[in-house]
Amino acid sequence: MIGAVILIDPQLQAMVDSFQQLESVLTQLGATYGTILALVLTLSIIPIQRAAEAWSPSIIRLYRRDRVTYVTFLALGLCCIASFLFAIRGLFSLPVSAVVVLSLALLGVNLDMLRWYHGHVWSLLNPVHAVSLALKETK
Repeated sequence: MIGAVILIDPQLQAMVDSFQQLESVLTQLGATYGTILALVLTLSIIPIQRAAEAWSPSIIRLYRRDRVTYVTFLALGLCCIASFLFAIRGLFSLPVSAVVVLSLALLGVNLDMLRWYHGHVWSLLNPVHAVSLALKETK
C-alpha cells in the first residue's frame, strides 16, 4: 500500500527520488535479509536435532534433504544479494522511488516467507509428519 502511494503521488515520488541516503537504507535491508537467513538456518536445525533425539538416522536424512529449506535459503539469499546490488547507485536504470517500492515489497515477501517457514518447521516437529515422510520414502 505504501509503495502504491509512493508511485501514484508525484510529489511524494519526487521527494523519494531526491533521497540521498538510499544506499545505507538498502544496505541495512540487506543486513535484515541476512538476519532472516540466519533465523531460517536456526529454525532448520531444530527439527533435525529433535529427529536425532527421537528417530532413526533415516529420518534425519529425510529432514536434512528438505527441499522447502533449500528453496527458502535460496530465495532469501537472492533477496539479500539483490538488496546489496540495489544499493549501488547507477547499476540499474531504475528511479529511486521504484527501488524503494521494490525493496519494501521484497521485505514484505521475506517476512511472509519467514512466517510460512516457521509453520513448516512446526509441521516437521510433528511426529506424525516424521512417520509419513518415512512411509512415503519407503514406498
